[in-house]
Amino acid sequence: MNNYVNDLLQEIFSEAAHGIIRIGDKNSKEGEWVFYARFFYKIHDSSNATSSKYPVFEIPDVETFVSKVESYLEKARTFYEKDSSYFGLTGKNFDKKLVFDLLMNASVEDFSNVFGYLDCRTEMLTTPVETKKRFLGYFLGYKMYGETIKNHSNLETPYRFNFYIADDLNNKFNLPSVFFGNTKNECYILAIQNLYTKQENQLKKKLDRYFRKANKNVPADDIISKVSPNALVSLTAFLTYQQKLGMSTFYASGYQPIRYHGGEVAGLVKAKSTDEKKGFIKKHESDQFNITNKLMYSFLRYSYHFPSSTTEYDDNTQRIKLSLNPTSKIEDENVLNLLSNSIKINREQEHERTF
Repeated sequence: MNNYVNDLLQEIFSEAAHGIIRIGDKNSKEGEWVFYARFFYKIHDSSNATSSKYPVFEIPDVETFVSKVESYLEKARTFYEKDSSYFGLTGKNFDKKLVFDLLMNASVEDFSNVFGYLDCRTEMLTTPVETKKRFLGYFLGYKMYGETIKNHSNLETPYRFNFYIADDLNNKFNLPSVFFGNTKNECYILAIQNLYTKQENQLKKKLDRYFRKANKNVPADDIISKVSPNALVSLTAFLTYQQKLGMSTFYASGYQPIRYHGGEVAGLVKAKSTDEKKGFIKKHESDQFNITNKLMYSFLRYSYHFPSSTTEYDDNTQRIKLSLNPTSKIEDENVLNLLSNSIKINREQEHERTF
């Protein structure tokens, strides 16, 4: 057993039991990072849990657990190499941040299936994913682009897919970003976030109105109506892109309790008044609803528009599975079908026209 990794884990779990993780040195030039997170561990019948309110990692075997974390850490040091300077952390402090970020991103199922979680996260870092901007063809005469970039280690997934549409005057309409990680046979989507709220131009206004047509004939009293059309457009573009690369199985998971609680405590600490605290809690809960529930609804909504796909929800794992049929023939010419049929990559790739 690697004593270095074992000691690192003991330090993190010891601090997490008290709700505050400290990384770095407050007396150094870089300073100290403070994170609010509370979680525990259980090894066979022994646990350090002092409350049933917070997550507990169920560890079947300590040596195997340490070995799998060590394997992840070796890959993460290389994958997130630039994060060392980004966060101002080196050596043990950087390793501690990487391991803490790993544990922080666990979902409900992962606490009872920790080995499966560690294997999956390690595979996400080693599965080849092309990080580049790619021209995806034309839609309504406008150019479509998809860009896959690496995320920082503290975010939900290793990658995110940015999708945008541009006109000949270089006006852009940035759609919400899809946060994902790939294994050899599966893609995990953990968030669809709008990172570009401040954008105003005629192209954005025109397409924003156009994409609302995706709501046509969707029952207003159905939960699938709660999905943002623009988020649905991004998801459709991403799924089409991944499908053309050979991926057909996608998962969306329920919320990540450690992240949620940590964000809640951090926000309440910063709030100066009772009204600010109430306002923050309201926004925090709304954001969480959008991140988890609406993500699940997006999968169901996609199946509504693409009925050849199938969705399966597992209440025990709080995970939804979306399976695409690569041989399906799309006949309904709605907005999303038109968009999907317009995306071209690899041998289908059209050359970008010059004007």
